[in-house]
Amino acid sequence: MTADSASAVPRPPSRQTTSPDLTGAEAVVRSLELLGVTDVFGLPGGAVLPLYDTLMGDNQLRHILVRHEQGAGHAAEGYAAASGKVGVAIATSGPGATNLVTAIADAYMDSVPLLAITGQVFSNLMGTDAFQEADIVGITMPITKHSFLVKDAADVPAAIAAAYEIASTGRPGPVLVDITKDAQQNSAPFVWPPKVDLPGYRPVTKAHGKQIQAAATLLAAAKKPVLYVGGGVIRGRASKELLALAETTGAPVVTTLMARGAFPDSHPQHLGMPGMHGTVPAVLALQEADLLDLARRAFRRPGHRQGGAVRAERQGRARRHRPGRDLEDPHGGRADRGRRARRARRPRRRLPRAIGDAGSRHRGVVVLPRRTARGVPARATRRPPTGCSPRST
Repeated sequence: MTADSASAVPRPPSRQTTSPDLTGAEAVVRSLELLGVTDVFGLPGGAVLPLYDTLMGDNQLRHILVRHEQGAGHAAEGYAAASGKVGVAIATSGPGATNLVTAIADAYMDSVPLLAITGQVFSNLMGTDAFQEADIVGITMPITKHSFLVKDAADVPAAIAAAYEIASTGRPGPVLVDITKDAQQNSAPFVWPPKVDLPGYRPVTKAHGKQIQAAATLLAAAKKPVLYVGGGVIRGRASKELLALAETTGAPVVTTLMARGAFPDSHPQHLGMPGMHGTVPAVLALQEADLLDLARRAFRRPGHRQGGAVRAERQGRARRHRPGRDLEDPHGGRADRGRRARRARRPRRRLPRAIGDAGSRHRGVVVLPRRTARGVPARATRRPPTGCSPRST
């Protein structure tokens, strides 16, 4: 990978003369085998033909052919959710890669480990609007945990290993590996990194003891607590622990869509799912609770469909967050109002009345003053109303 790549890939250790020479496509397949991947989903295309030629002769990886790249992404999502492994989806460059965007965004929102491998045009053609070229790394930057752009066949093993590590650790999510076609065709010594070391990536894997103690204190002192359960309970295989906690505390349980099945629907403490597609008791419980115990890996502020939880937050009620955040609102429920006040004090940018106004700026594009045929700036004149003659001087 060159210096202008999208992300710094950890370099493999010093190459030994005993390392076999493999093409970049063969290195991808070999790396997936070393990571324990057994199933991949994808659709062939011009930029990934070297990779598919290698898959044809491989006996360890099973390839599931789809009819659309979006189907490959969603199938890999379902595979990851059902098996607990990392789902792998393969697509070609340009439209094939962009067809994966919806699945990648869905995996990012639902915290599903997904490894998206896309082909890219030759490295010397990048940036020239080549056939089926798309900046898929830039397109998916907001909806991936990390992205890699590989232009050298020697960097393939380290990139695949790092992407798998990021996708499966911490809060799971999608990772994109974009490999140019020349990197797939060229050969280089295959060196598997003995350890994946990513500077700055230190996911939290253990709960903080003081935070647990503080949460237990709040839960014991609450009069109307509610256990708000998310999909992290299923991924963490903590359904039995959740049942024990609910029966010990006697608190009602509300589950999100991703947590369906984490708590028995037949249990008398289960109120169902909130929102417009949920149940009324679940919504009322969130509105009237004085403590929300968020038993899931990642908490995003509920939208308008779970408006009761938003109102509970704005009223300054106690809430428990994931590790690394305060257990209570230090501002006493005034954080949102403070942000709105600061936003109101900011000076508003006035847009020009017309794109052709002299010296105006519209979205970063400087519009020059209008000029006449002789090159002299036109003077601002006021036209008379329609149907009236110009006023005499």
